[in-house]
Amino acid sequence: MSRDLEYVPCNLCGADDSDLAYHKHGLDIRRCRHCSLVYVNPRLPAEKVWQRYNQNYFWNEYLPAHDAPGGQVNLDSQRRRYDKLLSRLEPYRQETRGRLLDMGCGAGFFLKIAREAGWDELGIDLSPDAVAFARDRLGLHAIAGQIEHSDLPENAFDVVTLLETIEHLFDPMAVLCQAYRVLRPGGLIAVTTPNLNSLAFKFLGLDWSILSPTEHLYYFTERTIQQMLTRTGFHNVRVERSSLVFDETAEIRVTDTHRKNAWRSRLSDWLARRVGRILRQPIVRAGWGNTIYAFGEKEGEK
Repeated sequence: MSRDLEYVPCNLCGADDSDLAYHKHGLDIRRCRHCSLVYVNPRLPAEKVWQRYNQNYFWNEYLPAHDAPGGQVNLDSQRRRYDKLLSRLEPYRQETRGRLLDMGCGAGFFLKIAREAGWDELGIDLSPDAVAFARDRLGLHAIAGQIEHSDLPENAFDVVTLLETIEHLFDPMAVLCQAYRVLRPGGLIAVTTPNLNSLAFKFLGLDWSILSPTEHLYYFTERTIQQMLTRTGFHNVRVERSSLVFDETAEIRVTDTHRKNAWRSRLSDWLARRVGRILRQPIVRAGWGNTIYAFGEKEGEK
């Protein structure tokens, strides 16, 4: 297996100097000694990782996990999920119909709600099955391809989003540079990604299903995602410590586990369901929520 693996330096600072942080599924997850970015190294080559995102995965895992089993989309559920996030993007819409690019758009559920809210949408995703679903089932503008190699026009979008995408990328910095290039001056980037400092990870440890080095290649804290956005060129970079999803306990629930019947999983899920509404805000404000919401702006006049 070692002959098939790919060794990479730190994507944030470029250093090749790291300590072993975790080992799972036969792969090392390391922490850079210079900037503290956590990433898989060595990792599976791209063609092996991409095999995971096949047609079977899309229909039997991705769609059910996104409340669309069998391709039946519950738009009311999707609206509740994304309304708060869309409200954060609204000030960056220059015209009646702002221009929004979703990098890693998947089946296009966020784009569908954005379009309903008055955005001119475009999505890009590696999965041809997801892009076909977005175009054919949801009537959206979407293209298939690698984000970092796209030839999208410069200064074309008011907002670029990467929602639960950056942790999957082989070269996050290159993708963020693309996002910077295609944003208009004064435009906004919005990034969401799992939080390595989450309470869920503190409870579950190696059983945390987000710790999945065959598909999640990078693991961010508030500090490292802000550093990456800043090094890309974004300014006014900030993390919002508030829940921008509908489910009031989603930011602290620990159902993302490879061992759902383990006592830690059952206990923590029981606590989240019963006292989640009380604990949610203090936990999220402390920076221990499940999701990081990071924002940055491209320099220039809005």
